[in-house]
Amino acid sequence: MTDLLTLLVAEDEALIRCAMEQTLESGGFDVVAASSGEEALQLLIDSEAPFAGLITDIRLGDGIDGWGRARQARELVPD
Repeated sequence: MTDLLTLLVAEDEALIRCAMEQTLESGGFDVVAASSGEEALQLLIDSEAPFAGLITDIRLGDGIDGWGRARQARELVPD
C-alpha cells in the first residue's frame, strides 16, 4: 500500500474520466476510476483499503444519479 491518498472517481464519459485521472494523479493522488455509478458502489463495497474521497459526475447515465451514489457512499463509509 502506498502513502498516497486514494480517490474514487465515478464518471461515465471516458474522455472526462481520463482527464480527471491524469489531473488527480499529477496532483499526487492514487485514483481508482469507475465508468458507472453501479461500478463505483461495488468498488466501495469490495475495497479493502478506504478511499479518501469520492468524486462523482451528477448524471451517470441510467440508474441512480451522482447525488444518490454519494449518499450511498456516505452510508457505507460514514468517516
